[in-house]
Amino acid sequence: MTTFQKNYFLRVVRRTSVQKNISLRAEILLRYSESMAKRQIARDLGASVQTVRKWIGRWNRLCADLAEIETVWDNAENYADAVRQYEQKLFEALRDAPRSGAPQSFSAEELALIVALSCESLDESDEAVSYRTQAEIAQEAVRRQLVESISQSTVCRILKNSGSEAA
Repeated sequence: MTTFQKNYFLRVVRRTSVQKNISLRAEILLRYSESMAKRQIARDLGASVQTVRKWIGRWNRLCADLAEIETVWDNAENYADAVRQYEQKLFEALRDAPRSGAPQSFSAEELALIVALSCESLDESDEAVSYRTQAEIAQEAVRRQLVESISQSTVCRILKNSGSEAA
């Protein structure tokens, strides 16, 4: 680990505004750079050996990319931009990897329209109740062509995630 990398990770660990898991990962890498054993790192930081291995493994895989960036620093037209890019890459090394799974089915606009639909007041002539059930919201969203299809359970999840009282 280079001096620049160590200094960056030290700044991350000392920052009070950094999430605890990010700080822990930076601390793992700092201790690893000091040739500390993985089991000792885990014991000292109260983490599992599996967690320590995972972050050291991710770090080792990233090192080639970082070395490539370092080689162009001297030739960079804007040194400050090159350093910012490098620091961004270091921070990305501490973040969670993207989770697997299906991509999001609905756009932000469609989600907003479904929440808005749940908040609409019903005309007295339309129905004898003052609100729609989640199944009715799903049917109405399809009828209005807000979405191609949607289930009641998906409407429930959308409303819960939005903080809507209709959930």
